[in-house]
Amino acid sequence: LSFVQNAGSATGVSIASVTKTTGAATTGGETTLRFNLTITGTPNGAETISIAPLNGTSVYNVVPTAAPATTSTGLVNLLNLTPPVITGVTSSTGDGTYKLGSIISIEVTFNATVTVTGTPSLTLETGSVDQAINYASGSGSSTLVFSYTVQAGDLSGDLNYKATNALTGTIKSAATVAADLTLPGLAAAGSLATNQNMIVDGVVPTIASKAIGALNAFVDITFDSPVYSVNNGTGGLDANDFSLAFLANGGTATGVTITSVTKTTGFAVAGGETTLRLNLSVTGVLAGTETISIVPVVNSIFDVNGNPAPISTSTGSVSLVSIAGPTIVSVTSSKANGSYKEGDVIAIQVIFSAIVNVTGVPILTLETGVTDQSVNYS
Repeated sequence: LSFVQNAGSATGVSIASVTKTTGAATTGGETTLRFNLTITGTPNGAETISIAPLNGTSVYNVVPTAAPATTSTGLVNLLNLTPPVITGVTSSTGDGTYKLGSIISIEVTFNATVTVTGTPSLTLETGSVDQAINYASGSGSSTLVFSYTVQAGDLSGDLNYKATNALTGTIKSAATVAADLTLPGLAAAGSLATNQNMIVDGVVPTIASKAIGALNAFVDITFDSPVYSVNNGTGGLDANDFSLAFLANGGTATGVTITSVTKTTGFAVAGGETTLRLNLSVTGVLAGTETISIVPVVNSIFDVNGNPAPISTSTGSVSLVSIAGPTIVSVTSSKANGSYKEGDVIAIQVIFSAIVNVTGVPILTLETGVTDQSVNYS
């Protein structure tokens, strides 16, 4: 046997034994023989060997005629037995911000062609729940592709894998040598976070709190993040973005509607608010048993990255308050007792149990004989 190292990493090869291809001992008369080799070092595929009969007097046919020393296997390249290693992790999807449901392609590149058996898995660091994503394609090449769909709750300011051992599965070289699945250090050259700048936000906006306003005139709703009416982070919300459910619960009011949506200051919304004022209109007189609950309309309220508020987020049951109006305590006049003729002016005061505000011109009708006189509020 003749060994040439070339630029290989193995340093020597010798013939350890000769057997049949079944591994059984030879008895003579075989046409095919197996040469079992002892190799010093680990071949990287650059090394070559050639085998020829020893000095032309060691191998014979049945005649017998000796096989000449000039007959040879020719150069035989040793297989590369060096485990393939990972050189980098990247994404063809590119840098950017990715919301719930976005699909991201992640590529793991080796320094040699690899073959996959089964479904390898790569675990990503995605917040409170780390996502294990599956191999999608690439067996028979040096780059394996994994597919990641952003899930609800996923969150990362710079997407990366969980750890250097986050890749698992059966991955081998062309020579069936198991690949080294160690990934680059999380902040090292070649890591996903170093190669890419990918923000993942799968956290949907939800209603964090609510508060009913005085006289049931409005309900203030606070979300856990700024909200918009368009999934590109623009637009202010309006009444059509909410669904209100009313329950009388034996009360006397018959309905409640949202008339408008404003800031808590009363100004128009522009988008990006976390607390909104939903102004209400109540039909009928509230008894105090009535309740409302408010939820987003499907695909109508979004966070800055376009995640929709789910219809499962709700104010919960909000009790409406029964409000007793001011009552009349007495009716009197600042004029003294006496008789009054045509043209005399008599001031009449209606006293209420609380301060009242007047809209329009209230009328008080007096009993004045054949024709009752209606007098105006002044």
